[in-house]
Amino acid sequence: MAQKRDKNLSPMRGLDIALTFGVSLVLAMLLGYWGGHAIDSRFGTDPWFALLGLFLGIAVGFRILIRDVLRMARDNRQDGGK
Repeated sequence: MAQKRDKNLSPMRGLDIALTFGVSLVLAMLLGYWGGHAIDSRFGTDPWFALLGLFLGIAVGFRILIRDVLRMARDNRQDGGK
């Protein structure tokens, strides 16, 4: 009897989450740093807002990861956990 592979737990789904997380984290960090650096340049507060933007970018990146993992778990439960 052949077993069906769960589409939500397939290696490709895991790769999708990993790549999404990586790209989202890097982009959020860069945008946060860039925005903070722009504020620092305007007000002469170097490097405080750049660091704040970087840390906010990291937090946003992890928030995206948590959201995607919870969505995957919810979808898996709705499919009956098969």
